[in-house]
Amino acid sequence: ILSALASITFALVLILSSAALTVALAVTVVAAAALDRRFALPLMQVFISVGVVAVGARLIVNPGLLWALDEAAIWEILLAYGGALAGFVASLYLLRGMARVTAQVMLDSAAWSTGGVLASILLMRLLDTMIGNAATESHWALGLYAVIWLLLSVTQLIRMDRLGGWMLVIRAGLAAVFGLVGLGALLLALTLFNPLFGLFSDKVAGPPLSNTLLVAYLLPALVLALGAWKIRTFVLRVALAVMAGALAVFWAFAALRHVWQGADTLALEFGFLQPELWSYTLALLLAGALIFYQSLAGGSALLRRAGLVVIGAAVAKVFLIDISGLEGLTRVLSLVVLGLSLAALAWLNRGAQTLTSSE
Repeated sequence: ILSALASITFALVLILSSAALTVALAVTVVAAAALDRRFALPLMQVFISVGVVAVGARLIVNPGLLWALDEAAIWEILLAYGGALAGFVASLYLLRGMARVTAQVMLDSAAWSTGGVLASILLMRLLDTMIGNAATESHWALGLYAVIWLLLSVTQLIRMDRLGGWMLVIRAGLAAVFGLVGLGALLLALTLFNPLFGLFSDKVAGPPLSNTLLVAYLLPALVLALGAWKIRTFVLRVALAVMAGALAVFWAFAALRHVWQGADTLALEFGFLQPELWSYTLALLLAGALIFYQSLAGGSALLRRAGLVVIGAAVAKVFLIDISGLEGLTRVLSLVVLGLSLAALAWLNRGAQTLTSSE
């Protein structure tokens, strides 16, 4: 059966091209999963794994991302990437309840990455049509490039984490290469093409909280958070979670600044408004309270410390920056409220420590 499937696949390679071949290869993966389901053929995992790699190569390399971003019609993109995603999901469904760890991990990671890449390509094509200048680079285009390559890196990390084996070194190498490309694009979006620096007059497009800042910075943060959620190795989880958190914080800062300043005066050179500074403090306090609450719900000492750090940063900001803009009785009342808040926080922290130690 493996030989027959391989021969059919070779015939498809000779006959078809572009989107049709990608879908046909995905269909052969579904066929292998269906045969395994019907006749209990564990070796079908071999064909499924090779098929997932072959479909991935079609989606990324040949005809690949350049074809999807520049040449392909939207219906061809939906056929190729959507067909591959449907094939992976259908295969996963067919293998449900079966002891097929390798095939299930390969299909699950491929489904996540393919869905993310498809959404990124469609979003990039849409924004390019609406805004233009994607070819000359922009913060949102670089953010979407980062999403694609970070998804591919996370996919390899998941397989490396779950499967191990003789492919471990190859997967680690691929994860490193894909990750460096994705982080490189993200670094450019955070530095040279960052709208806050105003180096290339790259303005933010769209309404507050739903604009190109979200595409450029929050979507890559969600990809990194996905990796932290799916991967079981502690060091990798922490590293991805820290990067995701830092990127999400930067997005929140930029988004709040866009709310107060608008696109024309978003660059840091235009200074800060007093209500803007207080909104940053409020956002820090809310984030710290949310993390602290989550630590209580989950009994996590690490999250509790993280929440205290965030709230401490908000307090430091109040003392060092916000208070300087107040005068007279308003400053006194603000300090009193802040002191009472710190006392309440200390009481909550002591109670949380007692609760954690008792558990």
